[in-house]
Formats: sequence, structure tokens, C-alpha cells
Amino acid sequence: MAADNVVKPMLIARSGELPLLVLFVGVIGGLAAWGFTGMFIGATTLAVLWTVLQTWIRINGGEVHPIG
Repeated sequence: MAADNVVKPMLIARSGELPLLVLFVGVIGGLAAWGFTGMFIGATTLAVLWTVLQTWIRINGGEVHPIG
């Protein structure tokens, strides 16, 4: 089980443009929060959030403007 927590993020990160650390945190955080199913929920949630954040930064030309 412990090897699966390390190997799965490495394989997922290799197939996409996501950093390994983001996926690893998603898998471990999801596992801690929701159990076995959380490994998939956490990794997917962080992958979507990371992609949205990167797109938002790219659209704004690297400038981050606070809301409000």
C-alpha cells in the first residue's frame, strides 16, 4: 500500500504537465481525508485547481492581482 502512494503520483505526473509534488500531496491528502477513494478525489481536485491556476496566471501575463 505504501508503494502505491509513491508510484501512482509518479506515473500520473509523467503523463501530464503537473508537478510530482502537487499530485503526491493530492494523493496523500485525499487518502488522509477520505480514505481509499480520496486518493483519486484528492489528486483529481488538485490537478484541476493547478491547471486553472496556471491558465489564470498565463492569461494575466504573470501578474497576480488580489481580489477586492
